[in-house]
Amino acid sequence: MTTALDYTSINSPAQGLSTDAILQGVREIASGKLARMVGEIDRDGVYPEDVLRSLGAAGAYRSHCGDADIGEGLKISIKAMQIAGEQCLSTSFCMWCQDAMAWYAANSSNAALKSKLGEKVALGATLGGTGLSNPMKTFFGIESMRL
Repeated sequence: MTTALDYTSINSPAQGLSTDAILQGVREIASGKLARMVGEIDRDGVYPEDVLRSLGAAGAYRSHCGDADIGEGLKISIKAMQIAGEQCLSTSFCMWCQDAMAWYAANSSNAALKSKLGEKVALGATLGGTGLSNPMKTFFGIESMRL
């Protein structure tokens, strides 16, 4: 059954974004607007919404959501988090949350979830995170369930 969202459309190669282009965009955002607000993030608890949306538009959250090799896509996502983390670990953690949510949506059998949120999350138009970290790690044998 085909869903309303075709995840191949958000896979970076299908959009003409190479790995180098994605990571260069992330570098520019991290060394620019993220670097300028890192003090506010750390000192005042400012949520870097504009930065996170910009990172999504640059392709930071979608490389592991399409039909491409998941391992290669994860490497791009992890490298993007690393680049942002060189400026701000809090923002890098928010990227991880966004990446996890994008992956869950992309791999869900829930067609409504995919059509309403999938692409928006992968592109950073809708921001969020996951409350499923511990259950997912438990499912894959990484850690025990902690309720």
